[in-house]
Amino acid sequence: ACFNLVTTLVLLTAQKAREFGILQVLGSNQRAIKSIIMYQGVLISSLGIISGLILGLFIIFFQNIFGFIPLPEDIYFTSHLPMVIQIKDIIAILVISFGMVITSIYISAKRTIVLSSIKSIFLDK
Repeated sequence: ACFNLVTTLVLLTAQKAREFGILQVLGSNQRAIKSIIMYQGVLISSLGIISGLILGLFIIFFQNIFGFIPLPEDIYFTSHLPMVIQIKDIIAILVISFGMVITSIYISAKRTIVLSSIKSIFLDK
């Protein structure tokens, strides 16, 4: 997932190199541009992490109610796979996911294509 996020951010920065050049000509510095990239990455990844967490919790909830993952009763003491989620598991998932995402976004923002302002404005031509 982090690889896909870095790839998406690299493509976004490559496609928006002209806009970043215009921002530099208007007086923006590299730090402001990197913060824009970081903000986009955090927004995209937050949506993915939260939607994945909600989907996973729904799957666990429905598994415990309907038992759609069966187990052989002659081997196990139950007919379906019981699933338990604890709050510490959710917190660990969120902390690890956001840690990996922030690290990969920072690396991606740091490796942004550095062009001079004038060259990046005329990049499309």
